[in-house]
Amino acid sequence: MHKNMYKFKIEEKLNELEYSSRDEALKELMKLTKVSRIQFYRWRRILLTDSADIPTSKIAIIAKYFGCSIEELIHPDALSKNIIAQTRSENDLGSKYGMTCS
Repeated sequence: MHKNMYKFKIEEKLNELEYSSRDEALKELMKLTKVSRIQFYRWRRILLTDSADIPTSKIAIIAKYFGCSIEELIHPDALSKNIIAQTRSENDLGSKYGMTCS
């Protein structure tokens, strides 16, 4: 496994932004998720093999910011029936954050 295989595609999404807007995006994401720079940095670098996770409500906020589904933000190898079931069982999650979980 490649040493930089992250569980979440936050780095990929940030790298898709123009370099000049990346810092502003990081600040906005930290504000929206209400976490520190250090915590957000840790989330961005959770390895595929790590047991650490991002709370579902925070994943929804990040996905909405990037205009993608929750599943698109999670590495395919990290997607498990538990994650899918959790996001789908929270019926009001999509409406709460103005998005759908497909």
